[in-house]
Amino acid sequence: MPAIRILDTEPKLGPDTEFWFNAFKTLETERAVGFGDGPIPFTAILAFARYYGLSEFETDFLITFIRSLDVWVREQQAKNQARKSKTK
Repeated sequence: MPAIRILDTEPKLGPDTEFWFNAFKTLETERAVGFGDGPIPFTAILAFARYYGLSEFETDFLITFIRSLDVWVREQQAKNQARKSKTK
C-alpha cells in the first residue's frame, strides 16, 4: 500500500515542466564517471539545446536549470554518502 500512496501523492509534471525534467534525466547520462560523479558537461547541455532547436532564451534557461538541479542532486548524493559512511 505505501507504494501506491507515493504514486498518488507524487507531483504531476505539466507539459511545460516535463520537457525540462526529461532534459535533466537525459543529460545525467553524460556525466564523467571516475572517483565520483562529475557535473553534467556544458558541451552536453549545448548539444541537447541544438538538437532540440531551442532558442537563445530557452538555451539560457536550460543551462541555468540543468546546472542548478545538477548541483542540488550532487549535494544530496554527497550527504547520503556521508550518512552511509557514519553508519558503517
